[in-house]
Amino acid sequence: MCFSSLIYYHFSVGNKDDSPANKVVETVDAKKFAAQINVSLFETSAKENKNVEEVMHCFFNIAVKCDQTLQSVVIVMLLKV
Repeated sequence: MCFSSLIYYHFSVGNKDDSPANKVVETVDAKKFAAQINVSLFETSAKENKNVEEVMHCFFNIAVKCDQTLQSVVIVMLLKV
């Protein structure tokens, strides 16, 4: 596969949103960064089931769109663990 023919989709996922005291990147800063690089931002918490389904929907919608157009795709998720 030729990497120059790949289409890249990006979105940003911040996890552990249930623990504000341990937050490394503040929401306002994360939103600014996401806007600067033109990506969607999801702040998630598996513990509170916050935005987990939304992230998966985003991921699978991209995969389905690419499958329908027969495009090769690389999905990059920016994660702060």
